[in-house]
Amino acid sequence: MLPRNLSLPFDNITAIVVVAAAISTIIIYNVFTNPLSRLPGPWYTKWTSGVLKYNIIKGRRALYVHDLHCKYGKSSSKLLYDFGHSYTLLIYAGSIVRVSPTEVHVSDIAATKKIHNVKSSFKKSPWYRSFTPPTVLNVFNTSDIELHRHLRRLLSSPMSESSLKLVEVFIRRNIDLAVKGITEEMSRRGAADVFKWWMFMATDVIGELSFGESFKMLESGKKNQYILDIETNGLAGGIRGTFPFMVKVSNVIPIPVFEAAAASAKRLRQYAEQSIERSKRVAAEIESYPMLLKKLLRSDENGLSDRDIVNNAMAFIIAGSDTTANTMTYLTWAVCKHPQVRDALVEELRSLPPDFTDQDLRGLTCLNNIIKETLRLYCAAPSALPLCLGQHLAEIELRLATAIFFRTLPYAKVSTLDDMNDGYMDPHIFFLLSPKGKRCLISRE
Repeated sequence: MLPRNLSLPFDNITAIVVVAAAISTIIIYNVFTNPLSRLPGPWYTKWTSGVLKYNIIKGRRALYVHDLHCKYGKSSSKLLYDFGHSYTLLIYAGSIVRVSPTEVHVSDIAATKKIHNVKSSFKKSPWYRSFTPPTVLNVFNTSDIELHRHLRRLLSSPMSESSLKLVEVFIRRNIDLAVKGITEEMSRRGAADVFKWWMFMATDVIGELSFGESFKMLESGKKNQYILDIETNGLAGGIRGTFPFMVKVSNVIPIPVFEAAAASAKRLRQYAEQSIERSKRVAAEIESYPMLLKKLLRSDENGLSDRDIVNNAMAFIIAGSDTTANTMTYLTWAVCKHPQVRDALVEELRSLPPDFTDQDLRGLTCLNNIIKETLRLYCAAPSALPLCLGQHLAEIELRLATAIFFRTLPYAKVSTLDDMNDGYMDPHIFFLLSPKGKRCLISRE
């Protein structure tokens, strides 16, 4: 008879084999019963999301998915795809591709409209909740269809084109400050980092229109603590979205990025609470004062708790800053790289009256084509949900900023100062698209 201690290794091996067999059985069962396993895509995406996550880490997610669509082609025949849970779509074969055991991407226009229609029964997946702490619920991450519709009603009316005419003066003032900062930096050092200035502009605009007061970054010429905290939380959110299990790990093992994010989140919430209280006072004292969050702030109308108001206000500011700033940065860089395009734009802008408004810009062919082409080539958020609550606001900012910048600096060009080159502008795509080098130096010709 073997000593008791010699039998332990065999018991351990047996346990390991049993656990491994159980896990393998579950994986195999899920693969062969998962409705997504029958969709087009690489064989390994039936089993793992590892390749997708690798491309996310490398900032190539959108490019990887695009390559898969190209590889699996597009057929002229339509097929009925069953996703389970009563979700079916009639779309072109090849327009859909599986990228992981739980994720597919669709490039069919009709199907995309059906999926993302406000009245659609296609729910957001739990993936959107992973970007924020478990207690945070807002218009961007909720999968509750009725709550989402309610929040959209509260937010969409102030973001309509007619309502935004009332705030054009605030938008223009911030753009004027940004262009003034750019020209002063050019005079001081020979070139200006427009990536920095457009970020200040977009954030100050959304701050002023949301809370009645900007973050004053255009005046100071540097990031304040609020913006640094937003960036910290954005990094943590990206990690949460890509590796959800890291959140549980961080509860046991301290992870610096999550610890920093927790401290940042606390400061962000305090700032948002203070700003909302100030905004409520302003809205009560001046009924006609234009604020995008006015309906959200009225507790008699919105049915939201103070926590819900804070969560949505914070999400609103985050969504309205990086996206517009990154788009405007790529537009400036691309136009300055192509003198013929720049000169055609400048010539068109010369037809404007000195006191032009956004309405004057809507009919300018060259200007609007440049904006559309920039959005096509350098989509601000080339991942997942293709919706934009603030689309009209962003369009006004892009039109006015482009017109004011190139009327002020008609011979602007890409600088070579501090080794600035095209490599700095290579798109780094995580959830959002941004320049790899985090700067874009532009100078006078």
